Amino acid sequence: MTRSLYKDAVRPVVFSPGGRLLASASRDETVRLWDPTGALQQTLDGHSGIVNSVVFSADSQLLVSGSVDQTVRIWDVATGALQQISEVKGVLSNMKFSADCSYLNSNLGYVKIRTFP
Repeated sequence: MTRSLYKDAVRPVVFSPGGRLLASASRDETVRLWDPTGALQQTLDGHSGIVNSVVFSADSQLLVSGSVDQTVRIWDVATGALQQISEVKGVLSNMKFSADCSYLNSNLGYVKIRTFP
């Protein structure tokens, strides 16, 4: 991973289930997806504050990012498309998908995940 791609500190960094992708979040308000060789696959833009939490769904199809901008953003991993934005009251951390991926559990409670056709 080339640190020079970032404008600011990187944290957290998480692997997808199965280890096919690595997601890194940054104080520069972005999330980046990397393959195992370290090649950048996607840059996910949209937050207006430090991204402090990321988590993959169990099937690695979705990635959720939480930010100090008090939003949760749900991304399609294959396309990088933004699927959902939810506003929360506070800063999310410790996010975890439910077994059926219908909601996220976090330090702030539950966030409902909409399903898309």
